[in-house]
Amino acid sequence: MEQQLKSKQTFSFLQYRATEYEKRYESMQQLEWRLTFQVYAGYAAVAIATTHLHDHARHPQAVAMAGIAASLVLYLVFWYISLRVKERQEYFRAKQNLYLDRLRTMVDVPDLSVPQRKHLKHEYRWGMASQQVLSFSALAALVIYNLVRADLIP
Repeated sequence: MEQQLKSKQTFSFLQYRATEYEKRYESMQQLEWRLTFQVYAGYAAVAIATTHLHDHARHPQAVAMAGIAASLVLYLVFWYISLRVKERQEYFRAKQNLYLDRLRTMVDVPDLSVPQRKHLKHEYRWGMASQQVLSFSALAALVIYNLVRADLIP
C-alpha cells in the first residue's frame, strides 16, 4: 500500500514537472515573438527620429551616424537575447523530455519514436534564423536609408 502511494506521488510529481517545463518552453516562445515585435518597433522609431532630425539638422552626417549606431545596437541586442532565449527553450524541452521518458518507463509505454531520417538542418533554430535574416534586412535598409539621406552615398 505504501509502495503504491509512493509510486502514485512520483508519477504525479513527474507529470507536474513535465507540464511545468512545457509551460516554460511556451513562455519562451511568447517572449521570442514579443522581442521580435519590439525590435521592429525600435527600428521604426529610429527611422522616424532620423527622418525628423535630418530635416532640421545642421550636420545630417552626424544624424545618419547616430541612426546607424542606434540601429546596430538594436540588432546586436536582439541577436544576443534571441540566442539566450533559444538556449532556454532547448533546455526546457530537454528537461521536459527527461520527465516524459521517466513517465513512459513507469507506465511501460513503448517509445514511439519516428523512423530515422536524414538529420534536419537547423533543427531547433529555424525560426530564430528567419527572424535574424529579416531583422538584418531591416537593419541594412535603415543603414542605406541613413547614408543616402545624409548624401554619404549617391
